[in-house]
Amino acid sequence: MNGQELFKKLENLSQKYINFKKKEYGDYILFSYTFVDPTIYEKHPEAIEIRGITFHKETKDIVSRPFPKFFNFGEKMCTVSADDYGIANEKYDGSLIQVSKYNDDLIVGTKGSLDPESQFIKESRKIIENSNNIKELINDYEEYTILFELIGPDFRIVLPYKENKLVLIGLRHKKTGKLVGPEELMEIAKHYDLDVAEIKYKGKIKDIQEQVRPLENIEGVVAYTENGICKIKTEWYLKNHQIFKLGKKKIIQMYLNNELDDYYPYFTDLTKEYVDKVIQKLNNEALSVKRQVEKFFETYKPKDKKELAMILKEKKVGKIAFIFYKYFEGKDLNELVLEYLKRKYC
Repeated sequence: MNGQELFKKLENLSQKYINFKKKEYGDYILFSYTFVDPTIYEKHPEAIEIRGITFHKETKDIVSRPFPKFFNFGEKMCTVSADDYGIANEKYDGSLIQVSKYNDDLIVGTKGSLDPESQFIKESRKIIENSNNIKELINDYEEYTILFELIGPDFRIVLPYKENKLVLIGLRHKKTGKLVGPEELMEIAKHYDLDVAEIKYKGKIKDIQEQVRPLENIEGVVAYTENGICKIKTEWYLKNHQIFKLGKKKIIQMYLNNELDDYYPYFTDLTKEYVDKVIQKLNNEALSVKRQVEKFFETYKPKDKKELAMILKEKKVGKIAFIFYKYFEGKDLNELVLEYLKRKYC
């Protein structure tokens, strides 16, 4: 699938589902997601690319292509089986940074933004500027997106790190989407003298999981197999997030904050059934609000804010009134519905 075909598919998904977003940054368009709905990935396999993939606005060339969405071992959408042979490297507890060169532009972003004012992007650019080795790697691998994990005391999630730095965690070919394997990645890191996510385990995935689960003070590992890649987390990391103290509100908060998919595989079947019902109800609420707003503007077509206010007062729309005003001003409807849900539940 070429860039133009993929762009069209992802644009359609961003218009159809509120959890996908399309954002413009000058000459570039980035697609990402706000939270995960597993049923969408089943219906639309191309949705796994909506994780920071970036296109040139005019040519629709893929200019940066980070990891596709991949799942935890045991999760419904995970393509890796227990008996698959895997090579696993440590999963750093930081933030993904994607770096690509396109013509004369250096593109630096997270999986959700290319905003130059982002503290993550500012710090990453600073580190790159001060590292001749990283700059050399970027120039030598122009056909690839270079993937780093930004870690450090200023970007702590759970694990403490002593200094801010970029750790090489992957390379992905922009056009084909092919990932460089862990062993080749180690060789590349060695050649450029860079910090890298080192290989920790080799063997069947079920055996790697047995070794990883009881470990402490690490998040887990990412395992590469012929059938795809997957995450395997430690019980220590999961407990530090207190994910097992679940109620309806906690489930919704984790879902809206894009955390739930990391922990879903570790729930009991009964808990999974409960979580599925809560999330489905929330998705229905989100779609209902979106359709209500769309139908309103199709029906009334207010000419200005004054007329809009009069109609809203008459219709008594209540707490979602701000969505109508901001949508009238040109704000993205999907993001407005998400903002409403976060106001209500978070």
